[in-house]
Amino acid sequence: MFISVQYGYNQAKLYNINCQIAPLLDAIHEGCYKDMQKYMKKREEFFNKEIANLKKKEQTLLKRLEKIDPPKDEKAQTTPKEESKEKSAKKKDAKAGGAGGKDAKPKKKKDPKEEEEEKKRKEQEEADRKAKEEEERKKKEEEEAARKAEEEKKAKGAKAPPAKPGAKVEEKKEEEKVVETDE
Repeated sequence: MFISVQYGYNQAKLYNINCQIAPLLDAIHEGCYKDMQKYMKKREEFFNKEIANLKKKEQTLLKRLEKIDPPKDEKAQTTPKEESKEKSAKKKDAKAGGAGGKDAKPKKKKDPKEEEEEKKRKEQEEADRKAKEEEERKKKEEEEAARKAEEEKKAKGAKAPPAKPGAKVEEKKEEEKVVETDE
């Protein structure tokens, strides 16, 4: 007599049941569970590769997008005073250029050196920001550890059993010792 064991996604195996239970279960475990684990590992590797490929594609697309449309962070970094100066300069240019400002020259694109310098500056600012955040995080962790240590000391001091009355007297006597001087 045979049985069909279905496992995983549309997978099945045939087994002969003319044996004891232990060997049958071992055969099912080896045949089905290990096979299923093998397929799951393959599938996981496939998904990890796909994720890596998609991240690479995302990075390349972001680079292309930055080339086409520079990030708007540059305008966010300007102060309100700078913005008002820019607006007033644009108004003056429009008045000087005549009706509609058709005579105004279009802005030139930055040369590659300027773009590289700006990119380096932004990277440096980002690195500085991350370093500052890391320092703040470490400082908070240290403060938290110090606070916990202090709380533990207080808890130990409160939980410590009272010493013998004789021991307290000795401590007081040690404190009361006075250094004699010749006067």
